[in-house]
Amino acid sequence: MKEIISKASGFIQPFVFDNMPIRGMVLRIENLYEHIPSLKQTPKSIQKSLVEMLAASAVLTADLKNKSNVTLQVQSTGDIPLMVAGCDKTGNLRAFARLDENADPEKLSYDSLVQEDNTIFAVSVEQGENKNRHVYQSFVGLNKTSVSSSVEQYFNDSVQLNTYFKVNVGEVDGKLCCACIFLQALPQEEHNMDDWQRLAMILSTMTDSEFLPGEISEQELLVRLFAEDKVRIHDKTYLNFSTPKTRERMEIALKSLGEDQCKDLLKEGPIVMTCEFTGSEEEFTENDISGIFDTEDSSN
Repeated sequence: MKEIISKASGFIQPFVFDNMPIRGMVLRIENLYEHIPSLKQTPKSIQKSLVEMLAASAVLTADLKNKSNVTLQVQSTGDIPLMVAGCDKTGNLRAFARLDENADPEKLSYDSLVQEDNTIFAVSVEQGENKNRHVYQSFVGLNKTSVSSSVEQYFNDSVQLNTYFKVNVGEVDGKLCCACIFLQALPQEEHNMDDWQRLAMILSTMTDSEFLPGEISEQELLVRLFAEDKVRIHDKTYLNFSTPKTRERMEIALKSLGEDQCKDLLKEGPIVMTCEFTGSEEEFTENDISGIFDTEDSSN
């Protein structure tokens, strides 16, 4: 079962400084509402956190040299039970947020996550396929500032290298977009802390109109920001949103439950299933369930 891949919706632009041992990436993604339906029903404060997770998953995937799939997940027992974002080794992105049906959207914020004692923020890295598949998971502390600040701390702690990670989220021509910049000191090479602080100060002056997609290209952005430095720009990596064949996947899940259990569920009405990555819902009636198992019988 293949997924439908949309045209490129964003990219990562890697670069390196020739005059100091520091490398970086610029990420830009456009029209997020189109690709992540659950964002439309998500309060703006939580939108930002989910998009920061999405940007982090893409940067982490690009940063790993062994072609891995990366998933970031926040779980809690509060008003925001689940946020998940991921990027696979081919640059396909997914993200989804689920809110408690009784939650008051006006009261939801990033603080809602931080204040929950049992909130879990996990980073999962999947390497290999089939029998050679391995998943490595790390748990990250959510600080009081933002998801992106927590991810920056994760980079600093995990590789013990100075890291700068910033995400901007905003609307361009009515479309929700994001931009991210990542800087990291190169391993085994000593860098000047004055240079590092200077770069961080330059990046703090960026405006949304400069940083977000639309007004200037990423090459122009890097030239403007680092006019005093020698920046070498590498080839882009393109990012896409895959459109999973959601209903087909759900039919497979229902088959695994068995016909008797599905019929028991139907006693309470049509079976409604929600895709964890798109937020879309699919309804299965008695006729649908009969069709699923009739198809299975005829194939035997």
